[in-house]
Formats: sequence, C-alpha cells, structure tokens
Amino acid sequence: MYRTRLKQRIMESGLKQTHLSKMIGIAPNTFSLYVHGKRIPDVITAQKIARALNTTVDYLWPLEDGSDGG
Repeated sequence: MYRTRLKQRIMESGLKQTHLSKMIGIAPNTFSLYVHGKRIPDVITAQKIARALNTTVDYLWPLEDGSDGG
C-alpha cells in the first residue's frame, strides 16, 4: 500500500468521493483505489485531484525515501 493523505483531505473538504471522481473524470472504483492507497494516479490525474481538493500532490502523496536527512 502507498502512503496517502487523500482520504483525510476528502473528509476535511466535506465532499463525497463519487462527486470528486466525477469532477476529475475518473471512475469511482478507480478513485477508491487511490483513496485507500492501493494505486497511485498518473501525474495529470494526481494534479487534478490536488486542485479539486485545494492542496498539492506532494501533500496528498508524500515521498518516503527512507532518508534521515543526513
């Protein structure tokens, strides 16, 4: 599974997953896979989702490189 803040951001926005999936033009079941971290969207779709939720792709799907900064 992939780490995502998508579900949290959707709850904060007060929007429904089905509404968001229609807004950005993807199937609700595909959107659900993104929400639950089972799939990662392509770059364009990720940007559309981030814009619809008034946030950034980096916030929704943070990088996990395992580095400790040093």
